[in-house]
Amino acid sequence: MCKVTVAKATTRVGCPGANGLIYDSNKSATLNPGWCTQLWPLNPMLLLTIVPFLPTWLWLNRGYTIWFHLVSVGFLLTRSKFLRCFLIFQGVSITLGWYAAILNDLASNSRFFHILYMNTPETMKNSIFSDGGDLVFSAESLFYIFVSHAADTIGHPGLTYLFWHYHKWGGGTVRDLLSWRVVISHYLFSRLWSIVHTYYNSGKGEDKLL
Repeated sequence: MCKVTVAKATTRVGCPGANGLIYDSNKSATLNPGWCTQLWPLNPMLLLTIVPFLPTWLWLNRGYTIWFHLVSVGFLLTRSKFLRCFLIFQGVSITLGWYAAILNDLASNSRFFHILYMNTPETMKNSIFSDGGDLVFSAESLFYIFVSHAADTIGHPGLTYLFWHYHKWGGGTVRDLLSWRVVISHYLFSRLWSIVHTYYNSGKGEDKLL
C-alpha cells in the first residue's frame, strides 16, 4: 500500500537580506530579526530630531489637516501608541469642525460644499467654477467634483477610521483617547499650528521661519 507524505508549507517573506517573517501553515507567524526590523519602527525621539530639518514648504502656510497628515506619517514610521490615540482624537475634531463649517456655509450662504471646491488646486477650481463664481456642470467639472469628494473622504473621516480600526484591533478603547495626555497634547499642537502661522503671516517671522 502506498503512503503519501505531505510536507508542511513554509513561506518566507520580509525585507531583502533579512531573515524576515517565517510563516508555517500549521503554526503562527514568527519574526526573525533582520536589518529592516532594526530600522523600523523608528524611535519617536529620533523622529523629533529630524523634524526641524524638514523643508518649510512642507509645513509652513499649510492647513491644519496637512499637519494631521504629517503626524500620520510620523505614526507610520514609529507605530507609537500615543501618536495613534492622538491622531484619532485629532482626526475626529478635524472631521467634526470641517463638516460643521460646511453646514454653516449652507445655512448662511445656501452653498453646499463650495468651501471644499474652493480649496482644491487651481486647475480643478477653474473647471468647477465659472468666471462668475457659479458651479459648472460639465463632464470635466463633475469629474473634479468627484475627485475632491473622494480625497476629502479619504483624508478626513477615512484616515481617522483606519486609525480607529487599528486601535481597536490592538485592544485599544475609547478611554485611551480621552486621557489628559492626549487631550492636552492635542490642544497644545493646535495652538502651535495657530501661533506659527499667525507669527509668519503677520510679517514678523517671515525671515526667521524661512
